[in-house]
Amino acid sequence: MIVDLSSSLHDGMIYPHSSRTVSLNLKAVRVEEDEVSIMDGSGYGSGAGYVDTKCDKAFTEVYLESHHGTHVDAPAHTQPDGKTIDQYPLSKFINNTCQFIDLSSYDLSDPRGIPKKILEAVIPADCSVSALVFATGVGNPPPSYSYFSPSGAMYLMDRFKGLQIIGVDSWSVDPSGDDFPAHRLFFNKDVLPLEGLVNLKSLPSPPKIFKLHCAPLSYVGADAAQVRAYAEW
Repeated sequence: MIVDLSSSLHDGMIYPHSSRTVSLNLKAVRVEEDEVSIMDGSGYGSGAGYVDTKCDKAFTEVYLESHHGTHVDAPAHTQPDGKTIDQYPLSKFINNTCQFIDLSSYDLSDPRGIPKKILEAVIPADCSVSALVFATGVGNPPPSYSYFSPSGAMYLMDRFKGLQIIGVDSWSVDPSGDDFPAHRLFFNKDVLPLEGLVNLKSLPSPPKIFKLHCAPLSYVGADAAQVRAYAEW
C-alpha cells in the first residue's frame, strides 16, 4: 500500500510565514498548421495536398519559496553555519521504521505548544523508530496551527535515539515569530522537520510501523526544499 503525503503545488498557494504565493504559469503547446500543395512533375499543382502540423513544446514558469507546500527543513534554516539541504544523503530521507502518532483528538490549544505530557501519554512505550509522523488535526485557516512546546520537543529528543525525521501536518513545528526552539532542539540532534504533510487519515489504523520516503529536491545551498513524501507498507 502506498499513500501520498504531499500537498499538490498550485497557482496562488499560500505559506502563512511568507507574503508571496506560488505562481505556476503554463505556457501551452503552440500548434501551427500549414497547407502544403503537392506538385506534379511539371511543377504545377496536382490539386492534392496535406496539412503540415508543427508543435512548439510547452513549459511552465514556476515561482515558489523553499517552504511552500510539503517540505523538509535543514539546519541552515535557523543556524548561520548549519548544513544545507543538499548536504544530506538520500538515505536520510528513506526510513524503514516510521511511527504514526495521531494527536487530532487531543486539546492542542495550549499557546505554549504540544506539551510533554500528551506525548508521553500517546507514544507507545516500546516505540523505537527512525521517523515519527504526527497528525495534529490542522485545518483551521492560516495562521492557526499546532506546534511543539520546548518541553515536548526536548522529550522527543531524549526519548528517541537515532531519529532522523519528525513529520507534522502543521505549517511548522514552531509558532510564527518565535525563537524556533523546536527547530533548534531537533537540529542539534540532526533531526529534520518534515512540515505540511497531508492525507494522514489514510495511514494505517490502528497505527503500525511503515516506511517513509521524503526525499527533497536538491537546492544547492538552501535551507529547505519541497518533497514528494509517501508512506509504504
